[in-house]
Amino acid sequence: MRRQRAARSPPASDDPAELRVVDPPEDVPGASCIEDLFTIAPQRFRCFVAYGRYGALLLGTRPWETKQRAAAQFALLANSGGR
Repeated sequence: MRRQRAARSPPASDDPAELRVVDPPEDVPGASCIEDLFTIAPQRFRCFVAYGRYGALLLGTRPWETKQRAAAQFALLANSGGR
């Protein structure tokens, strides 16, 4: 029988060795972005955006790509009238 690896726990958000704050996209109020230095590529960059009672977490391989996704998601939330 093959043994499965234990799932790696998410990094502690206060550990500066694992997380680095990245500038959020311009013109997206309240957005926050991080780079996880010890995560596989598809989830390395993460941005969180919120509008009203809705929020979204965007994942990406590159910072510019993730910021672009975050700005687009914010525009969708803001223009949907979901306040």
